[in-house]
Amino acid sequence: MNLRTLSPSQVVSTLSFILLSVFVFGCGGKSEPADPEFLVKDVDPKQVSMILEYQSEHVIVLDVRTPREFKSGHIEGAVNHDYNDPGFADGLASIDSGKDVILHCASGGRSASALKAVEAIGVKKIYHLTGGMNAWRAARMPIKK
Repeated sequence: MNLRTLSPSQVVSTLSFILLSVFVFGCGGKSEPADPEFLVKDVDPKQVSMILEYQSEHVIVLDVRTPREFKSGHIEGAVNHDYNDPGFADGLASIDSGKDVILHCASGGRSASALKAVEAIGVKKIYHLTGGMNAWRAARMPIKK
């Protein structure tokens, strides 16, 4: 496109389009860039089992189901923080943010909603168990009662 062959109104229209594009697509709405070290990875029960087998001292299993659900069976070594509890976010302060977290609920909904709260305490890597305890049970993985 040669600007010399465009009429003044075409130049104004072209520049307006460019500026509007930069504004809409160039401004993502975030005031700070996302943490490049933060990672959420969806994992299946077999992958969780391998993580626990080889990295158990570096991970925390965070079960965000209700205490009743937790008592009915949970992953060995899991800690329970009920996502529906009004003090959920405050309760996460007890989690060691220097460790990776394996996060799950019954089917994946509550744990997906809890991701931001876990990130907010400084955890850099979250393994999100796809399908939650339902998938864990279906895969016939060990359950602690």
